[in-house]
Amino acid sequence: IITFFGDAIVARGGNVSAKTVQSVLSGMNVGGSAVRTAFSRLVSDQWIVRTKIGRESFYELADDGYRPFMAASSRIYSVQSADDTNDWTLVIKDGGAKKISSHRLDAGVQLSANCWLFKRIEDKVVDALIENDCLVLSGELIGEELPDWILGKLIPDNLRDGYFQLQKRFSIIKQAGKLSPLDSLVVRCLLIHQWRRLLLSSPALPGALLPAEQECRAFVAEFYHQLLPGSEAWLDEEATCANGRIPVATDDIRLRFSGQFIQ
Repeated sequence: IITFFGDAIVARGGNVSAKTVQSVLSGMNVGGSAVRTAFSRLVSDQWIVRTKIGRESFYELADDGYRPFMAASSRIYSVQSADDTNDWTLVIKDGGAKKISSHRLDAGVQLSANCWLFKRIEDKVVDALIENDCLVLSGELIGEELPDWILGKLIPDNLRDGYFQLQKRFSIIKQAGKLSPLDSLVVRCLLIHQWRRLLLSSPALPGALLPAEQECRAFVAEFYHQLLPGSEAWLDEEATCANGRIPVATDDIRLRFSGQFIQ
């Protein structure tokens, strides 16, 4: 439900009827009772805000539901090359040096007991690390392939398998032919939901260091735009909100997975 709101509804004003959500989740074989239970829990946990008009219920994301999804949007919907810089920073500290976790080493990938790899570090953090007797190196990857031991540190086998399984699973649908507008929206929601879960489990490192992620990103981007016309057509024709017909989507939805997307 949160993925559906973040991916499809926020760009259309943020408010949607319970009937619309039920129609989409029915396409995933989720029954009405399960949807009502989920909404009750989300409202109770302050992820969703509910409004009643007569006998109809309408929902929108609360701040607790909106912030996590939208904060990650630039990463979720960035074009394949957006993070494909080779720039990285390596931090090495003396084994006997005092702890420096206060300088956000947990944001990097630990390659060994005293070595971390980062996408980038703020200058003030670099200065603090140097003051703590760390060696800080920045540069670019040389060569097209990383050693297996590095790949194993950056993306564990189960995560790499997750990227592979996503492509395998959705390739069957992608190659099956034209989908109905509702099925396009259902598949689009499931695609982004699974992509988002995998991506946010991966380290935020340059794309050149994460080939499995980049390969999956290219697949998701292509299939997403294949699904977009049909799924948006269904929302245009069928989706409702508290004010009646749901508003037209903002232009940024068509810029997702492109170099022009900015969230």
